[in-house]
Amino acid sequence: MKSRIVPSLIAGLWLLATAGCGSGAPRMSLQTAAANGQITIVKQHIAAGTNLNAKDAEGQTALHLAALKGDAAIVQALVAGGADLSLKNSKGQTAQDIARRAGNNEIVALLTPQPAAQPRGRGLIDGGLGVSEAMEGF
Repeated sequence: MKSRIVPSLIAGLWLLATAGCGSGAPRMSLQTAAANGQITIVKQHIAAGTNLNAKDAEGQTALHLAALKGDAAIVQALVAGGADLSLKNSKGQTAQDIARRAGNNEIVALLTPQPAAQPRGRGLIDGGLGVSEAMEGF
Protein backbone atom coordinates (compact mmCIF):
# COMPACT_ATOMS: atom_id res chain seq x y z
CA MET A 1 0.00 0.00 0.00
CA LYS A 2 2.79 2.40 0.96
CA SER A 3 4.59 1.62 -2.28
CA ARG A 4 1.60 2.86 -4.35
CA ILE A 5 1.01 6.06 -2.38
CA VAL A 6 4.49 7.52 -2.80
CA PRO A 7 4.59 7.34 -6.64
CA SER A 8 1.04 8.72 -6.82
CA LEU A 9 1.98 11.54 -4.47
CA ILE A 10 5.08 12.36 -6.51
CA ALA A 11 3.09 12.32 -9.75
CA GLY A 12 0.44 14.58 -8.23
CA LEU A 13 3.03 17.06 -6.99
CA TRP A 14 4.71 17.08 -10.41
CA LEU A 15 1.39 17.83 -12.11
CA LEU A 16 0.71 20.70 -9.72
CA ALA A 17 4.19 22.11 -10.18
CA THR A 18 4.01 22.04 -13.96
CA ALA A 19 0.39 23.18 -14.38
CA GLY A 20 0.20 26.22 -16.60
CA CYS A 21 3.84 25.97 -17.60
CA GLY A 22 3.21 24.70 -21.09
CA SER A 23 4.50 26.67 -24.03
CA GLY A 24 1.27 26.41 -26.01
CA ALA A 25 -1.76 28.63 -26.06
CA PRO A 26 -4.23 28.56 -23.15
CA ARG A 27 -7.07 26.05 -23.22
CA MET A 28 -9.77 28.73 -23.37
CA SER A 29 -10.20 30.13 -26.88
CA LEU A 30 -9.16 33.69 -27.59
CA GLN A 31 -12.71 34.63 -28.59
CA THR A 32 -14.15 33.18 -25.38
CA ALA A 33 -11.54 34.97 -23.28
CA ALA A 34 -12.23 38.29 -25.03
CA ALA A 35 -16.00 37.91 -24.70
CA ASN A 36 -15.72 37.08 -21.01
CA GLY A 37 -13.24 39.76 -20.00
CA GLN A 38 -10.38 37.36 -19.30
CA ILE A 39 -7.47 39.77 -19.91
CA THR A 40 -4.86 37.40 -18.50
CA ILE A 41 -5.85 34.68 -20.94
CA VAL A 42 -5.96 37.16 -23.83
CA LYS A 43 -2.41 38.23 -22.97
CA GLN A 44 -1.35 34.57 -22.81
CA HIS A 45 -2.75 34.08 -26.32
CA ILE A 46 -0.85 37.12 -27.56
CA ALA A 47 2.37 35.85 -25.99
CA ALA A 48 1.80 32.38 -27.46
CA GLY A 49 1.43 33.83 -30.95
CA THR A 50 -2.22 32.92 -31.40
CA ASN A 51 -3.78 34.31 -34.58
CA LEU A 52 -5.52 37.41 -33.22
CA ASN A 53 -7.53 37.76 -36.42
CA ALA A 54 -9.15 34.32 -36.34
CA LYS A 55 -12.91 34.46 -36.81
CA ASP A 56 -15.69 32.46 -35.18
CA ALA A 57 -18.72 31.07 -37.03
CA GLU A 58 -20.27 34.56 -37.22
CA GLY A 59 -17.10 36.15 -38.54
CA GLN A 60 -16.34 37.80 -35.20
CA THR A 61 -12.74 38.23 -34.12
CA ALA A 62 -11.68 38.63 -30.51
CA LEU A 63 -11.49 42.37 -31.19
CA HIS A 64 -15.13 42.43 -32.34
CA LEU A 65 -16.18 40.63 -29.16
CA ALA A 66 -14.15 42.89 -26.86
CA ALA A 67 -15.59 45.96 -28.61
CA LEU A 68 -19.11 44.61 -28.14
CA LYS A 69 -18.43 44.01 -24.46
CA GLY A 70 -16.81 47.44 -24.10
CA ASP A 71 -13.66 46.05 -22.53
CA ALA A 72 -11.00 48.73 -23.04
CA ALA A 73 -8.15 46.71 -21.51
CA ILE A 74 -8.72 43.78 -23.87
CA VAL A 75 -9.19 46.07 -26.87
CA GLN A 76 -5.90 47.82 -26.04
CA ALA A 77 -4.07 44.51 -25.61
CA LEU A 78 -5.38 43.16 -28.92
CA VAL A 79 -4.54 46.36 -30.80
CA ALA A 80 -1.05 46.44 -29.27
CA GLY A 81 -0.67 42.76 -30.15
CA GLY A 82 -1.36 43.51 -33.81
CA ALA A 83 -5.05 42.71 -34.29
CA ASP A 84 -6.36 43.96 -37.64
CA LEU A 85 -8.78 46.87 -37.06
CA SER A 86 -10.18 46.67 -40.59
CA LEU A 87 -11.59 43.12 -40.44
CA LYS A 88 -15.35 42.84 -40.86
CA ASN A 89 -17.72 40.27 -39.42
CA SER A 90 -20.40 38.46 -41.43
CA LYS A 91 -22.63 41.57 -41.15
CA GLY A 92 -19.92 43.77 -42.67
CA GLN A 93 -19.07 45.48 -39.38
CA THR A 94 -15.64 46.35 -38.06
CA ALA A 95 -14.96 46.30 -34.32
CA GLN A 96 -15.19 50.11 -34.37
CA ASP A 97 -18.62 49.90 -36.03
CA ILE A 98 -19.79 47.60 -33.24
CA ALA A 99 -18.45 49.93 -30.53
CA ARG A 100 -20.02 52.96 -32.23
CA ARG A 101 -23.39 51.22 -32.49
CA ALA A 102 -23.18 50.33 -28.78
CA GLY A 103 -22.42 53.97 -27.96
CA ASN A 104 -19.06 53.17 -26.44
CA ASN A 105 -17.00 56.21 -27.36
CA GLU A 106 -13.94 55.08 -25.38
CA ILE A 107 -13.67 51.93 -27.50
CA VAL A 108 -14.37 53.90 -30.71
CA ALA A 109 -11.44 56.17 -29.84
CA LEU A 110 -9.17 53.21 -29.13
CA LEU A 111 -10.06 51.74 -32.51
CA THR A 112 -9.51 54.94 -34.48
CA PRO A 113 -6.27 54.61 -36.44
CA GLN A 114 -3.76 57.23 -35.38
CA PRO A 115 -2.04 59.27 -38.10
CA ALA A 116 1.64 58.65 -38.54
CA ALA A 117 3.81 61.10 -36.66
CA GLN A 118 5.33 63.83 -38.80
CA PRO A 119 9.09 63.63 -39.00
CA ARG A 120 10.95 66.33 -37.13
CA GLY A 121 14.29 67.93 -37.55
CA ARG A 122 16.37 66.71 -40.46
CA GLY A 123 13.63 64.35 -41.66
CA LEU A 124 11.27 67.29 -42.20
CA ILE A 125 13.86 69.25 -44.17
CA ASP A 126 14.86 66.29 -46.32
CA GLY A 127 11.30 65.12 -46.81
CA GLY A 128 9.76 68.50 -47.46
CA LEU A 129 10.59 71.65 -49.31
CA GLY A 130 14.35 72.07 -49.23
CA VAL A 131 16.20 75.37 -48.85
CA SER A 132 17.47 75.25 -52.42
CA GLU A 133 13.92 74.80 -53.79
CA ALA A 134 12.65 77.66 -51.68
CA MET A 135 15.43 79.96 -52.84
CA GLU A 136 14.92 79.23 -56.57
CA GLY A 137 12.43 82.02 -56.99
CA PHE A 138 14.77 84.73 -55.69
